[in-house]
Amino acid sequence: MRNDMRSVVFGAVLHLAVGGPLLIYGTSASAEHHEGMMAMESKADHEKMAAMYEDEVKFLKDKIALHERMAKGYQSTGRKFSGASMVNHCKSIVASYNTAIEDNQALAKHHHEMAAAAEK
Repeated sequence: MRNDMRSVVFGAVLHLAVGGPLLIYGTSASAEHHEGMMAMESKADHEKMAAMYEDEVKFLKDKIALHERMAKGYQSTGRKFSGASMVNHCKSIVASYNTAIEDNQALAKHHHEMAAAAEK
């Protein structure tokens, strides 16, 4: 049982270390934009950013599917403490990803609108 808990903790830490930064800067285009290095002037610039946000939505949907499968797996273990806490953990991550999807969809829409209004 002690080894099971160590595996769960290790998995959670690994997930946060690897997956956490991807939510902030999933692509180099996103990092450049948010650091103010990418000029948003042309139609192509806005379409590129919209595509980046749309790609992020696809990525997040894949992550949601993964965490939903993981939650079902933890639920089926029948363990009272570790299974329930991991199910709640997965559900919390899914909720966060759903919020991030909404934000990314809104940003993609905004950039499509700016692209339509931009010259060139």
